[in-house]
Amino acid sequence: MTLAAARDIVDRHDRLRRDRAGLLDPSSGTVRLAFLQDFVTIPPGFGFRQLVDDLFAAAGVTPRVAFEIGDLATIEGLVGAGLGVALVPEPFVGASGTIGLGLAAPGAERVVGLTWRTDRRLGPAASRFRDFVEREALYGLTED
Repeated sequence: MTLAAARDIVDRHDRLRRDRAGLLDPSSGTVRLAFLQDFVTIPPGFGFRQLVDDLFAAAGVTPRVAFEIGDLATIEGLVGAGLGVALVPEPFVGASGTIGLGLAAPGAERVVGLTWRTDRRLGPAASRFRDFVEREALYGLTED
């Protein structure tokens, strides 16, 4: 699976789901000038980090990054422990009592998809996996 940002290097990309990004706050459910709070995020080089950086840049804000962790579930836990605020995809909200506030900003969503090469046939295991994902994906596959 891949983020849509990788689309330019593959032959076929089907969208599996879109996750809106939300601001995670430890418990209050209010935006308390998030850019003044310690910010917990993914390290540079991850597709979701680029989305976060782009959203802040569009708002003309530079976050005060306190932690960079390569796992979104861990980020949610750190926010739940009161160590800052974060932007995460909606499925990660609430596991440790955090509250997510949806963002209305254009592009505030993560697109997760399945990619494969089209210049050769998929092997049997890869073909079965793609068929399984197509059947079981929450939103189904849609070509982008």
